[in-house]
Amino acid sequence: MGYWSLSQEERGRRLIEAAKQGAAEQVRELLAAGADVGARDGGWFRGTWTALHLAAERGHVAAASCLVGAGAEVDARSSSWQQTPLHWAARCGHAGVVRLLVGASADPNARDWWGRTPLHRAAVWGHAEAAAELLLAGADRGARDEDGRTPLDLARNNGKQQLVDMLTHR
Repeated sequence: MGYWSLSQEERGRRLIEAAKQGAAEQVRELLAAGADVGARDGGWFRGTWTALHLAAERGHVAAASCLVGAGAEVDARSSSWQQTPLHWAARCGHAGVVRLLVGASADPNARDWWGRTPLHRAAVWGHAEAAAELLLAGADRGARDEDGRTPLDLARNNGKQQLVDMLTHR
């Protein structure tokens, strides 16, 4: 299909959908046809997300790689919670996407609305492999959120023993 015949708004909408589905070839074709790599969805729950947020949340490494290669802003913030794609890759345990994003210079210590870093998010949910990637990238294990809690505190509070062990041993 010729994506050039579509409006810019429709190309952006389709890019968002392709990123959600992990359809890397469609992402590539839409970007080649001039889709805005920074297009945002209109989600009410989390605010607006970029296509990269959506690919990161769902663990679609190939689609995320296409977006990063096309110049997607790796530290873009969601409009409501101020979370980056790396926050969502870490929260959902997608270590491959975490690796891709930190390799593209995403900030491993970015703070969201609550002062939490991606490592806080990985710790809450017990995602050890994602946490390990963040630590390798220089994530601050002593970072405190707005309530003064470190990733270790959150791992303990949520019974994530593997993360407790990882964050306790330097």
